[in-house]
Amino acid sequence: GMHHVTNVDFHALNTLLLYIVLKKMTGEMWKSLAVATLFALHPLHVESAAWVSERKDVLSTFFWMLTLLSYAWYVRGRSIKSYLAVMVSFALGLMAKPMLVTLPFVLLLMDFWPLRRPEIVQGRDAAGAGMRWPGVLPLVYEKIPFFVIAGAASLMTMAAQRSGGAVNTLETLPFLLRMENALISYVAYMGKMIWPLHLAAFYPYPRTIDPFLAGGALLLMAGGTLLAVRTVRRSPYLLVGWLWYLGTLAPVIGIIQVGSQSMADRYTYIPLTGIFIMIAWGLPQLAGRWSQGKALLVGASIIAASLLLISTWVQVGYWKDSITLFSHAIDVTRDNYVAHNSLGVALCDRGEYAAGMEHYREALRMDPGNVPAGNNLGAVLVRLGKYQEAADQFRRMVRNDPNHASAYYNLGYALLALGRVGEAIPAFRSALRLVPGHVNAARYLNAALKGQQKMDMDINRLKDALRVEPQNAVLHYKLAELYRMRGDRDQALAHYQDILAMYPDSVQVLHASALLHAERGELDKALLPLKRILKLRPDDPNAYYNIACILARQGRNDEALECLTAAVGKGFSDRKSLMNDPDLDGIRGTQRYRELMNLPDH
Repeated sequence: GMHHVTNVDFHALNTLLLYIVLKKMTGEMWKSLAVATLFALHPLHVESAAWVSERKDVLSTFFWMLTLLSYAWYVRGRSIKSYLAVMVSFALGLMAKPMLVTLPFVLLLMDFWPLRRPEIVQGRDAAGAGMRWPGVLPLVYEKIPFFVIAGAASLMTMAAQRSGGAVNTLETLPFLLRMENALISYVAYMGKMIWPLHLAAFYPYPRTIDPFLAGGALLLMAGGTLLAVRTVRRSPYLLVGWLWYLGTLAPVIGIIQVGSQSMADRYTYIPLTGIFIMIAWGLPQLAGRWSQGKALLVGASIIAASLLLISTWVQVGYWKDSITLFSHAIDVTRDNYVAHNSLGVALCDRGEYAAGMEHYREALRMDPGNVPAGNNLGAVLVRLGKYQEAADQFRRMVRNDPNHASAYYNLGYALLALGRVGEAIPAFRSALRLVPGHVNAARYLNAALKGQQKMDMDINRLKDALRVEPQNAVLHYKLAELYRMRGDRDQALAHYQDILAMYPDSVQVLHASALLHAERGELDKALLPLKRILKLRPDDPNAYYNIACILARQGRNDEALECLTAAVGKGFSDRKSLMNDPDLDGIRGTQRYRELMNLPDH
């Protein structure tokens, strides 16, 4: 609870500091109060305050406001002490969040308005004649240390994001799509500012964007810029507020795309202040043209603040817990695979595995390459004891992302649980290659290596026994199972074939050989022993089910449906199915190994 209280405290301090800064720079109490009120109450700012992970947002903004306050102090006295105070506040803000790289740009805007420093840099001439305009170069030179610090912070942030794999390449997101999304986002944020409904914790990136929509956004942006420039002499705050909005939003607008979101409410925490300034100074100027304008403006302000307060109260309610938050995100957005995955995590944490798996599968339907969702789905399958299905899922995930250490570790764990030690070892080694300090991967790798060593000893013992009794089917079966667990499918299949040469009607061995062929992708060969089982046991439900699985993999869905119907009609139980349980008798992993080694040799 104290984490949330701290965030709210910082948001309150930021509101107070914003008011003090504007009041000090402009001398306008009510207009400064209006900006602070909009900043304090707007629903778009809920995410920054309510989400504990966004401490960096409210903390960095605290130092942003301190920087502006120190700058106002510096402009008044222009001392080394005040200049260093500005620089220290700026550096601390960058440490909290690198989005403050645009602050030197905002300081230049403050020089233009409301500080109007270009008019007073050289003051009046000796005769007291009119003001001289010296240009902005001295002010730019003054900000060079700030731009250097900002540049260094930008380079470090980009390097860190790239090393963490967070920066999307142009192959993933083409530049044109990024530009279109950026233009639409600029307009969408303003739309959400005016009509703050359908706010979500995550907005998925669109696969395609209507170019006419992007063109319309470009025209609106160009129109806003043109209006701000044309009115700069009588209303300089419009240009300053507009450039504040455009400039401070630029680092997170998506030209350099970090993450998979198209936009985010938290990105507006500082940028919207520019629009709020335009509103707070522009509306009174507009209302002054009518005799009753002031009264109307006061009434409208009270109504607007009340509506914002209610809307923010409702929006805060969605952050009650993860289930509420991501359910709402799913309701107000389309194809939100991140929200489905996150809701699945929340439901599984509550023990609602079936519901959680539905959302994982929905996330994978929307985004088949979604490794977090696939990894989470596999983890639930492991928890439910469906190790083979989990292993198949993890294999798909490591194909989608060969650098995902967690998927490799989970694959190794599932394979080890199945007793397939030989296949588990390289999976654990891949996890350790990607994350050398992965403690669990190291522990299970050690266990797997010990298990493989014992397995090799048992294989050698059985091979010696088989040389004495080459026609002993039980010895062949034990060896085949051990080879399968070790990952040597060719040797396992050879021993199964030796048994079938002696006992062609062995249902258990027919099932086992079908499994091996299926694992190798030899689906037609896998069907042959299963059809042989149906000739021997026409009412075997597992044979029907396993045939249906293979037919489905081949895309023969109508035939698969017929076999599934037959399996259900004959009392099918998925606990003993081929595709869900490679041991065929409901026994998995090390338990299967122990029972195998305890079988009599004859």
